[in-house]
Amino acid sequence: MTIETHNLGLNLLRLAPLVLSTASLMCGVDQANALRPFSKPPLAKTGGSVLPHWFSGFFDTTIYAVGLSYPLAFATALLNAGKYVGDLDDTTRYLYWAGAAFSAGHFLYGPGAMKIIARMCDKENPGVKNTQTTHEWLDMNFTRIITVDGPAWIMYFAAVLSAASFP
Repeated sequence: MTIETHNLGLNLLRLAPLVLSTASLMCGVDQANALRPFSKPPLAKTGGSVLPHWFSGFFDTTIYAVGLSYPLAFATALLNAGKYVGDLDDTTRYLYWAGAAFSAGHFLYGPGAMKIIARMCDKENPGVKNTQTTHEWLDMNFTRIITVDGPAWIMYFAAVLSAASFP
């Protein structure tokens, strides 16, 4: 491995948590944008019969993005924070550790989110009861973005800036 190849690989490793966290954060924003119309009239009244079917399909594909991006961001952050992958100062290591902790924090919301999703996707007598859950989802999603997803992104961004060497 040449020095250039080694530096490229190391730089990609340094960027990986930020790129993955950006994708995760955008997924959360996309979920909010996709569900918000169901929380507003007139779709809140008429969309209840569609929402359980629509969200099931939406969720079935989105879960893969979430299920892959957060653990990969966590794992690559831990690799960066380790003492055996390049020479990073303690501040940069701390930023990667903090980002990893926030990334893992996303999954603390999982049980509550799954309960909301189950009610949202309940296909027995679909109607307003389904669209009412969008308010819960939007509140939970916003709280999750503010408390863990956004801070993870900020930590990774700061870590990349801290790790970068500018000519």
